[in-house]
Amino acid sequence: MNFIKVSLVVSMWMLSFVGLAFDDQRLIVDVKWTDEAQLIKLADQFDHFKLDKKHQTMGLEIDGLELQWLKDQNFQVTIDADRTEQLQQNLNKNSQAQSKNTAGAGIPGFECYRTVEETFATAMALEAAYPNLVSWTDEGDSWEKTQNQQSGYDLNVLVITNEAMTDDKPPLFITSGVHAREYANAELITRFAEYLVHAYGNNPDATWIIDHHEIHLLLQANPDGRKKAETGLSWRKNTNNAFCPNSNTRGIDLNRNFDFFWGCCGGSNTDPCSLSFRGPSAASEPEAAAIQSYMNLLFTDFRDDDLISLAPDHTAGIYLDIHSYGEVILSSWGFSTDAPPNGDGILSLARKFAFFNNYAPQLGSLGTVDGATKDYAYGRFGVPGYTFELGTSFFEDCGTFENSMVEPNINALIYAAKASRQPYTISQGPDVTSLQPFATPYSTGDIVNFSLVADDQRYVNGNGTEPTQNISQAHYSINTPPWDLAATTIDLLPSDGVLDSPQESFDVSIDTSGMSIGQHLLYFRAKDANDNWGAVSALFLDLVDPQTSPHIQGVVRDINTLAPIVSAQVSINSYQVQTDVQGAYDLQVPAGQYALQVSAAGYLSTATFMVDVTPAQTSQNDFNLVPLVEIYADDGENGDNGWTAPNGWVLAEELAFSPSHAWSDSVGGNYPDNADNALTSPTIDLTGINDATLNFRHRYQFESTYDFGHVEISADDGASWSELQAFTGNSPTGEWPMATYSLSALNDSPTARIRFRVTSDSSVTRDGWYIDDVSVIVPFVASVDLIFIDGFD
Repeated sequence: MNFIKVSLVVSMWMLSFVGLAFDDQRLIVDVKWTDEAQLIKLADQFDHFKLDKKHQTMGLEIDGLELQWLKDQNFQVTIDADRTEQLQQNLNKNSQAQSKNTAGAGIPGFECYRTVEETFATAMALEAAYPNLVSWTDEGDSWEKTQNQQSGYDLNVLVITNEAMTDDKPPLFITSGVHAREYANAELITRFAEYLVHAYGNNPDATWIIDHHEIHLLLQANPDGRKKAETGLSWRKNTNNAFCPNSNTRGIDLNRNFDFFWGCCGGSNTDPCSLSFRGPSAASEPEAAAIQSYMNLLFTDFRDDDLISLAPDHTAGIYLDIHSYGEVILSSWGFSTDAPPNGDGILSLARKFAFFNNYAPQLGSLGTVDGATKDYAYGRFGVPGYTFELGTSFFEDCGTFENSMVEPNINALIYAAKASRQPYTISQGPDVTSLQPFATPYSTGDIVNFSLVADDQRYVNGNGTEPTQNISQAHYSINTPPWDLAATTIDLLPSDGVLDSPQESFDVSIDTSGMSIGQHLLYFRAKDANDNWGAVSALFLDLVDPQTSPHIQGVVRDINTLAPIVSAQVSINSYQVQTDVQGAYDLQVPAGQYALQVSAAGYLSTATFMVDVTPAQTSQNDFNLVPLVEIYADDGENGDNGWTAPNGWVLAEELAFSPSHAWSDSVGGNYPDNADNALTSPTIDLTGINDATLNFRHRYQFESTYDFGHVEISADDGASWSELQAFTGNSPTGEWPMATYSLSALNDSPTARIRFRVTSDSSVTRDGWYIDDVSVIVPFVASVDLIFIDGFD
């Protein structure tokens, strides 16, 4: 990584860079702190940062004024020149594209993030498509709309629940976009909504969550400010023009404006031009007032509004406020270093979230914060409130967002939706894991045998170590959730006959005799020795009647030759069936709606295709697959083939996927401290190609969270690089996972390159990275002229 250090003596190059930085340049830096006093000073100055306690550094995204402040305070600053350059390129693209921006294009330079209007359009489309599951309701106005009803925005909440199910439903309330410049958070929550709704009826956990819980999503909490930020401005607050008027620092920090210990403790600012200006009074801003009013109606009040009252174990509901950046999960209290009354339960849930996104969980905030959203939720109602600080930048690049942030954080949000029924106890209980969807339906009367694992250890520790206990019980219920008094639960037996561990395997045997034809939902949960039941996990079990249940069948062929494709994988909801030697498949299923998708080695997978089947029907669904052609491939068996590796990478036989050679960054030992070792491909010509995919096999061992293997691409022959993903920790033991990435960022590039780069810190090393079988593939459909090249048609 290209780093540049700034001290009291600044080079002429750095002076030039700093001069540019004052003119709206953004920099990504690491700041060294040496003691607690310096850390506190930094935390008080900067509201968002990524803290590395091991190396005593703080990662920041700053402007030139903030860089000058750091210099004036004699901090050692290291500029990440590569990431800074990438950020500035994206911001420049944003600036240049403002006049050309069109609907559906995303934010220029950051196209993976929907604009305010696109976000709202997505929400309205979900409501229109799923009216029984989704509602989109107006709960207030933005500041600009309070001034002029023809401008500004409504503050709409997207509510996801099955309205036909009327049982007592605990709420999960998520706000995003409170701080306008934090691009990633609104997009993440919009994708969470899309995932839940699209997975309903196909994914058992999404189905029971929507049936029995409520999800409330304020996707754009500060739309006025967000429109400013969409132009590339580092806009944080709302746009209230009564304070610091007619400037780009006007407005009120909404996350300092909430009416619980507002302005109490030095965690906000009275300067109207400050980024953390708290406003003239608590809840003075219409956005904050609307969120408070919504919470007041949504949450049951489980505790007194003081600093000592304990919320009971049966407290229901969770509140999350999604921000950027820092890769940390913050909780109450923001304004005090004292632990809140429910501190143990709050921290347990934070550690459980961190298991999924690998963020740092902690009680309190990184610095002092008063008038914050999460403290209002917990202080007023006893509902645990959290701030997720996503990623490492306000203007997170799309490659990092897509490849490293979306999936792990959606998994954390799914857990939040599960745990909202009783968060203080569920978070301290074991999870049920290793549930695999059944490959095919069963016939009534079949005995269904499988196993599962109950695990009480799924936490990332922070602020101490989460206590774990032995598993004491596991059970399941059919069609009725186990917390319902009407449910019949069946206890499971441990596979080894003894409950003596915090992780236990259980055998499941279900006799389907007497069960009705159709789909059944199986609910599983486990309890630990402290009597804490963990979150529910579920499976679908479909039962068919061999005489009357419908069939879904078809033939899979090559689109160019029409030859049958053998062993193509046909996915029918969660079921999997392979084609035979004639390319044919056939699966009997219960009547209903199914999502079909077909994949095969060497072919482009199909889009999802929906089909409805009724009793006794045979639904014929044929597919012609597009073959994938390698336009670049290197298996390491013929020398370096133009790859450049100046710093330690070697083609070796130490370990390989196939057949005998693979690239290794550190043959025969560990990578060194302070490594920055790159393996770079030759130039690859992608002229005229718009849908290439990168594939490779790899295995790795890195010091987790400190050392990384970076997959990077360049469209300009290596002049600049974008990261696709960074790997840390260990790959699965003994396996060579296939990594696959879209190369859409390299569309039509005649000078594309790929780079694998190992970076390490100043202590603790591991075996490193092995890379094999690198290929770039594109789909290929023969033209009519090529098909009939002999002149016959």
